[in-house]
Amino acid sequence: MRGFSMADHGTRTVVPMLLEGVFAPGSGSSFRLADPISGIMRWDVPHASISELDLAVASAHNAWSSWLKRPWQDRQLLMCNVVQLLRQKTELLTQTLSMETGRTLRDCRNEVQTGIEHVLNALSQLNSPGTAARTPILLQPLGVCLVLAPVSYPVLFALATFPLALLAGNTCIIKPSEFTPQSIIKLAELLIEAGIPPGVLQVVHGRESEVTALIEHPDVRAVSSAGSSASAFSIQQLAARHGKRYQCLASTRNHVVVMPDAAFEQIVQDLATSTCLRAGQNCMAWSSALLVGKADELLDDLVDLFEEIHVGPPSSSLARCGPLAASRYWEQSLDAIQDALEEGAIGLVDGRDCHVAGFEDGYWIGPTLFSSVQTDMRLYREDLPGPILSCLHVSDLQEAINIMNTQPNILVSSIYTSDATQARNFAGQIQCGLISVNQPVFYPAPLSGSLGWKKTFFGDIQPFGPHAMDFYIQHQTIMERWS
Repeated sequence: MRGFSMADHGTRTVVPMLLEGVFAPGSGSSFRLADPISGIMRWDVPHASISELDLAVASAHNAWSSWLKRPWQDRQLLMCNVVQLLRQKTELLTQTLSMETGRTLRDCRNEVQTGIEHVLNALSQLNSPGTAARTPILLQPLGVCLVLAPVSYPVLFALATFPLALLAGNTCIIKPSEFTPQSIIKLAELLIEAGIPPGVLQVVHGRESEVTALIEHPDVRAVSSAGSSASAFSIQQLAARHGKRYQCLASTRNHVVVMPDAAFEQIVQDLATSTCLRAGQNCMAWSSALLVGKADELLDDLVDLFEEIHVGPPSSSLARCGPLAASRYWEQSLDAIQDALEEGAIGLVDGRDCHVAGFEDGYWIGPTLFSSVQTDMRLYREDLPGPILSCLHVSDLQEAINIMNTQPNILVSSIYTSDATQARNFAGQIQCGLISVNQPVFYPAPLSGSLGWKKTFFGDIQPFGPHAMDFYIQHQTIMERWS
């Protein structure tokens, strides 16, 4: 690794930035980042100054002129080196991701492996420039692209976006979530080891003001992001105002319908896994379960399972649910649980009293289960962090479909039933980009296509699917006549 590395700074570690191919500690102020497992401030993350942001963009822009001239086969070969290193060092990246998020090693390992699948998919998307009839059509890159990685799946989102940008001939700046910067830095180390030229990839840290400055920079051409609905809408508005391409994934409120004829034993296990994975901070997880008729009989078994789930750090082999990523998410979850009780929801399992021995100051909330939730309650309306599952009671499938089609933030709609006709009826009426039958969905697959409908996505070309590369290229047509 060239230049500065993560180093002790008193009792904390400085997380560097990557500028011009060199790791640097930053020259301005920094913010302190806590370990979510213990709640102790362990890392200093620098705010990129205006001069450092300008340097990152200028370096990426200067590197672009030579990067785009490299044959696309060379770029593919370099990305193959990245895949090989990712496979060799999966455990190293897994450990870093688990350490800064508190998530289980198994979950983090699955994220890294799914990210590798996205890189392989990117390698298959770009071909040499084609022709349409007698008119040559060239595929041209945009220039400098910005990736804003989320807290929920930083490595996966980064690996689903910047390889596409680089393979198309663009250069890239990554701004990690302020809560998960280390895994992106570790990823940058692997890229440098793979042979990425200086300036082709930059990593800077910061918050809202730094994001605004990057999007407003005239040499930044496109932005890919994932985050809350508020941030997605704000980024979309800012990017559109400054004439940039944008693709913004937003918050989700995924639903699952449980029919009376479903296999209750399987759905109970799947509901618990979906609720606890990443402590509920997962855009693919179910937030609400719609229990049709006698399907509410599964609640007794669900309560028993929720109460048995082991909450703890990733060092515990028994842990199925870790801490929330930051104190503000923890506080939001506590408030949401209290508000739900005051609004009349029935609390079947309350995770607020969760205590983990030796880590009493961590951001812990145990699996939490509510029944008799109504659609006008905050618990249902808002995207809230935490391992919280809301159960609504409905009379039939059509009522469940009607409720779901009025929800603008559903990314995944699921149904559990043994009746294929009911499943087809459900799929034919539901207004959603991804529908699953008798199974949960935990990670966005490379070929999952246009998932984001309604307010789960702002933009035209989505970051996943067979057309994801189109976001990073523009077509150039040359019309000629020779006499």
